[in-house]
Amino acid sequence: MDYKQGIIILTDKGKEELKTPTNLKMEERSFLVMVDCSSTGQQLLEKARGYPNAEQILEKLVKEDYLSVTAAVPKKETQDSLQAELKQAVIDILGAQADEAVKKLQGTPTDKQALLQTIKQIRQMVFLTIDDKKAVILEDTLKKLIEKHLK
Repeated sequence: MDYKQGIIILTDKGKEELKTPTNLKMEERSFLVMVDCSSTGQQLLEKARGYPNAEQILEKLVKEDYLSVTAAVPKKETQDSLQAELKQAVIDILGAQADEAVKKLQGTPTDKQALLQTIKQIRQMVFLTIDDKKAVILEDTLKKLIEKHLK
């Protein structure tokens, strides 16, 4: 996976290093702080223009498992289409009770792992506040849509 095209996320090791600095230099930890889990490697490098060796730092952090590269960012048309279909599915299944679930989806980057995590959260929310059967149906429907768009 090309780290410049993929979305960069913190691994557990990276999160731990931010909590309790032990292994990395100050500029490497500073780079970890810039990771917002929705930017591509290229976007992070643009943010880190002040670092003369930003590309080497990013490569090192990925290689040493402080950062992970997720799937490449889908094209804008795919993102828009997927978001529209996910929103419509939530409205179709939950009706008037769809507002919170739709907000959660809209605030999630169009990344497979991020969306799957949000779907788990929505399922739990629907399970606790609306109906357990609708929670299962909604989760299955949304996962199918993600598989269709983000193979």
